Amino acid sequence: MTNEDDIPFEILSPTPGMAEVLLELRMRLDLWTKSDASPAVAHVWEDLPLQAFSAELSRYPLILSGLGEGGAAAGCVPEADLYHRLSQELGIMSTDDLKTEFLDRVEGRHTAADFRRVQEAASIDDLVRNDMALGWSGFEITPKDDALVERARRERMFADYFRGALNWTHLRAWDIARAAALAEEARAAEMIDEVLSASFATRTSGEALVRFSSWHAWARSLITARVWLALEESDRAALETLRREEKLLDGLLEGPWKRFPWPRLKATEH
Repeated sequence: MTNEDDIPFEILSPTPGMAEVLLELRMRLDLWTKSDASPAVAHVWEDLPLQAFSAELSRYPLILSGLGEGGAAAGCVPEADLYHRLSQELGIMSTDDLKTEFLDRVEGRHTAADFRRVQEAASIDDLVRNDMALGWSGFEITPKDDALVERARRERMFADYFRGALNWTHLRAWDIARAAALAEEARAAEMIDEVLSASFATRTSGEALVRFSSWHAWARSLITARVWLALEESDRAALETLRREEKLLDGLLEGPWKRFPWPRLKATEH
């Protein structure tokens, strides 16, 4: 097929290993769609529980980071450990660093942007060419890497399988959740004041409310993004990630997220 500019556009069919991943993921997405019966609770803007909602948005990446279901701000992680993680592991040494990283995450410049790049590329060769390392002089210095090609093929199979059903916005939950987690860690480590914390919570909550309508929709986006990320390693890693993390998300959907109804903005009365 060709794209809008009549440039040949390569579409890949899944290998047996990828087909197993894609079919199981689609079944999980369908299941969470059918079981999504929890009503959202309407609030006027002034009464939206933005800080509490943002903390819930951060819950999943914080669990995966080893901070436990209680989250960074629950007092279960020493402040010094949080500060060390932010400064040493994430390279955040100042408020400006924190704001830059927060914006990179909340605006979808990571996972969602990567999916968009793969879905919009004309061919595998284009993807591999863009991923090849370049020397400081601008000349290509890395030979063609079979592992890189296979990774690009897996990602393209995923993107092609869901073409027309998913686009980059459907993976936004993971980037938003990571932004919320960063804000929670910074708040618990006392790297930010209440004003900036509230600003971060407003931004993450606003992004989530605009793009999603329920915790089940949020979970669908999270699992899609997590499987996508695991494809960097292998189709087997993606399948293991799916099977492991769908159980964790089921636990949240039946536990903390069930007890905290998804908020929505009440319609303005005229």
